[in-house]
Amino acid sequence: MRSRILLVLALALALTAIVVPGASGATKRTRALQGTIHMSMIGPNGDSGSKFAGELATRVTGRSALLFHNTITGSTSKGKGVLYTKSGTILATATNELQPQPDGSVNLPGTFKIVGGTGRYKGATGSGTFDAVLPANSTVFEVKLKGKIRF
Repeated sequence: MRSRILLVLALALALTAIVVPGASGATKRTRALQGTIHMSMIGPNGDSGSKFAGELATRVTGRSALLFHNTITGSTSKGKGVLYTKSGTILATATNELQPQPDGSVNLPGTFKIVGGTGRYKGATGSGTFDAVLPANSTVFEVKLKGKIRF
């Protein structure tokens, strides 16, 4: 009888060792992050920047809301953003160049870096590039991004 109890306890401990790592948190994995942001300026951010709101849709995050603010020095824009998904938030920084075009549009190529998150994205990291454009006579930016996220 005593050996059966010890065998059951040993089996239970072995199963716990297998199950607990998955239960305490999944192993971080790198995923491709591609999508399109549509956003508009919603107000000023001090003397040399703006605040923006928009939407991003990707396979990783689903449809998500975005808030972003920047400051501009010369032709360089630097900013911070928060992506609000149904599973948590993703925090990112971005740097881009302002390139006015002869037709009145503005190209805004740049890079982004993922610096954290909450919920499913707690401790997220990653980076990538984006190509943005503000068409002439429009208030809606279209931003195509491509990168990687690890969470």
